[in-house]
Amino acid sequence: MSNAELTSLLPSFLYGGAPAVLPDWASAQETAETNAEGRRSVRTFTSPDGLLALRITMQEYDDFPAVKYWPELIGCGRTHSAVVSDFRSFDLSLSGLPWAETELRAVTGSKCQPCDFTARKFSLTSIAQQDKLEFTTDEGRPSSNWMPYFGLDITDSDGWEFAIGWSGAWNMKVSMGRDKIRCSFGMKNFASRLEPGETLRQPSVLVLRRTGMSAARFQTVIHDFMIAHNAPRNGRGELMKPILPVTVSGGNRRPEDAVKVIDYVVREHMPFDTVWVDAGWYGPEHTPDTTTNCGDCWWKYVGDWRVNTGIHPSGTLLPISDAAHAGGMRFLLWFEPERLVKSAPILKEHPEYARKSKDAVEERCLLNLGHEPAYRWIFSTLCRIIDENKVDIYRQDFNMNPYPVWTEFDEPDRIGVNEIRHITALYRLWDDLRAKYPDMLIDNCAGGGHRLDFELMSRSHTYCRSDYYICRGNREQRKYQHLMGQNAALNLLPWIPFQAGEANCAATFSDYEFFSIIGTGAVFTAPDWEGGCITREFTPEETAWFKKVFRVTDRIRKILTGKFYPLTAPAGLSETIWTAYEGFNPDSGEGFAAFFRRRKAAPAMTFELQSIDPDAEYEVEDASTGNIDILSGRSLASFTVSFGKAPDGKIIFFRKIG
Repeated sequence: MSNAELTSLLPSFLYGGAPAVLPDWASAQETAETNAEGRRSVRTFTSPDGLLALRITMQEYDDFPAVKYWPELIGCGRTHSAVVSDFRSFDLSLSGLPWAETELRAVTGSKCQPCDFTARKFSLTSIAQQDKLEFTTDEGRPSSNWMPYFGLDITDSDGWEFAIGWSGAWNMKVSMGRDKIRCSFGMKNFASRLEPGETLRQPSVLVLRRTGMSAARFQTVIHDFMIAHNAPRNGRGELMKPILPVTVSGGNRRPEDAVKVIDYVVREHMPFDTVWVDAGWYGPEHTPDTTTNCGDCWWKYVGDWRVNTGIHPSGTLLPISDAAHAGGMRFLLWFEPERLVKSAPILKEHPEYARKSKDAVEERCLLNLGHEPAYRWIFSTLCRIIDENKVDIYRQDFNMNPYPVWTEFDEPDRIGVNEIRHITALYRLWDDLRAKYPDMLIDNCAGGGHRLDFELMSRSHTYCRSDYYICRGNREQRKYQHLMGQNAALNLLPWIPFQAGEANCAATFSDYEFFSIIGTGAVFTAPDWEGGCITREFTPEETAWFKKVFRVTDRIRKILTGKFYPLTAPAGLSETIWTAYEGFNPDSGEGFAAFFRRRKAAPAMTFELQSIDPDAEYEVEDASTGNIDILSGRSLASFTVSFGKAPDGKIIFFRKIG
């Protein structure tokens, strides 16, 4: 199917309880223009009663078989419209093809559990009870139980890739008949009239059409597309490169402790480019626990955006940000603007700025972000803190399920409106911040990776893709952390090209454990390594190992701004398999490949590397040992890896000679 055929897709919905037949509605092509990416058009349909308009903005891409579009409902009469319900932003129906079976690919979301980011495959046939699938978020954050990315395989070389652009609750349905298939998705729950002049955005859609290529090979196309067209760029239009951060953890740590960490990595010439302060730096003057990540009361003062002078006596974080800048690094600071505790000072004067569900945790309130005065307050507050503390990278967390609040405050014939207003305001907040600070990267966290949809990923990176990485657990827990890290890289890098997690779940001196959890970076929290830099000095052996593995990470993150190739099938938690993937940067000419043998896997496996010229020679470096070999392109293109023990892994770097 061509791009022109892709653009024929239209939403489906009920209007006043009856199916809306859009061809019968008045339509107009409002605009059509060529831009740097391809062609953007806007088409509007108006209901026969003149009270509702559906506006569809569509972006076609010249260099990829892809279309992105986002629908908006508009109240355009003098009175409110009839109720719009069962709105499906994407509704694909195909018929007349002799399919016996169709497969749907999916990946689990981020629940802070070992099964985070595991690949799943589902078969559909026309047989009853095997002919329907439904995926629904279990809360109001979009990647909590399922990632909002799916692949529909019609044949081995033909299919579709879908991404749902909605940072709230969504629903997807797939069904198959004897000679047809239907796939649709939209908000989990929406049924509302529209008031005159009101605009309600619906989930956006990204569709890539796969023809003449295997699903595995097409993952590289997805990765190329996401970097080219869906990754944040700075004010000069340049790709924002992945960061490599060092942290003393939360703002409950004293400035002098943070400076000790900064001094350590600068003195040892480590490749970090960012200093990170996480939660716990705010609130009234108090003395939190200063030995644990973020302390024992970081959650008690969310919404009280004063620097805690009990830990930061200057009343600012400048001692840390100035030290970071003096060391040639940027300063990253944690925020959670959408949540407040009921004791937050702003609520004494403006209680209408927040809402709290009857079923919510006692202290947990949701900022009424769609309320214009509340929006102006939080935006100006964030800008003040950013300016006063010289913040270079803005990290936004969100540690609550907003869905109960949204639904509790919806009116009977306005179901879904509170969710839409909140999500629309969230996009506005990030866009306004990026407009004011065009070179400021946004780090996206929501209790780990609960909000990794493509709309937010177009505006951000994610450096805490699951909270399951945070704790240095026992050996069994660490095993699953490493499997989950391999899965996150292999299964998610095509859709989420800039992602990382905490390095502290790796055992010191274990290259296998460390390399398993990196994506395009890794977060180094020095005190998590038995109090390093704070209560003890790192040994020379520890420092040497840190320098080695983080230099490897630094090289990988630079390579992965280029190409990504999966070398094994999407993975789950099976211990009988190998996982492997490859990266190549055409600009630098450097590539790498990562190989992991799981505990019960065969001792050797041969991998077909994708970026190798078989007629050339290559310099190949073992990342763990530093040993360098010269190999022919043919031997590297079909590369055999073996390990005498399991689990184990290795990373190689390669560069063409001459």
